Amino acid sequence: MRGLLAVFVLLIVTGAALAWGAWASRPADAPRALKQRLADSELRAAALAADHRSLGDRLAAAQERGSLADQAREQIRNDSERAFTGFRAQLAEAQRLTLELRGHLEAERQARLAAERAAVEGRQSGERRLTDVQTDAERRVAQAREETERARREAEATVTVMRAELASREQLRRTEETRAAAPSAGTAVEIATAMGTQGRVQLAGVVFGSNSAELAAPARAALDQAAQYLKANPGVGVHIVGHTDSRGDAAANLALSERRASAVARDLVGRHGIDPRRLAWSGAGDRWPVADNAEDAGRALNRRVEMLLR
Repeated sequence: MRGLLAVFVLLIVTGAALAWGAWASRPADAPRALKQRLADSELRAAALAADHRSLGDRLAAAQERGSLADQAREQIRNDSERAFTGFRAQLAEAQRLTLELRGHLEAERQARLAAERAAVEGRQSGERRLTDVQTDAERRVAQAREETERARREAEATVTVMRAELASREQLRRTEETRAAAPSAGTAVEIATAMGTQGRVQLAGVVFGSNSAELAAPARAALDQAAQYLKANPGVGVHIVGHTDSRGDAAANLALSERRASAVARDLVGRHGIDPRRLAWSGAGDRWPVADNAEDAGRALNRRVEMLLR
């Protein structure tokens, strides 16, 4: 602005100088023209001053507008930065909400899958439990049937044993009442004769060693004859009674005599195929000696086996 003012002042001074020079060299008859020119210069100077003021005002307005533009740009930049910052915050919040939504959706999906798995496992577990219950029930039924059958067989066996025991005791009672020595027989014919007449017979040759229930070869040969008699008379049932000498205590002798009777029965069944239902056996111990136990020969005779009709 100062530069423009200087220009205007210079113009005014120049015009004045030109006017003065013109006036100094003017002819004497031209004052009006000089005055007119001076007036014109003043007018031009005034116009230039007005233009200068106008330019100054315009410059000030432009500068003000520039300042306002700078402020506007600064405001726009600040607003843009704030808007961008807000946008980034909103974007971050949106991303956070998106991740959170995804997490909820994934958790819901996992919960649904877990519920489906639990339902499937529950059905499978229920089916397994039902199968286990059915299997256990079937096992219990089968076990009950087996126990019932076993109890029935045991009861039948007990009844059979009791009947055999009663028959044995009855036979022993009758034998004790007679107290007569059983006839000794060695052949099938002799055995049949003795059984037919007296209902009892001592198996000749069936003897045992002291404190022994083992059948020797001669005893097995004698049992061959007894087997022939039983095979020839399939409707006959017999009771085998074992005896001992008097050495040892009574309980041991009774057990030994039972083992001797059992050995004879097993031989008849095993070697000769006699039906075991036709046989019964028991021991008498040393109660019914047939010879004197004071001598070896007598004790040997007392270690014997008798066969009685049932």
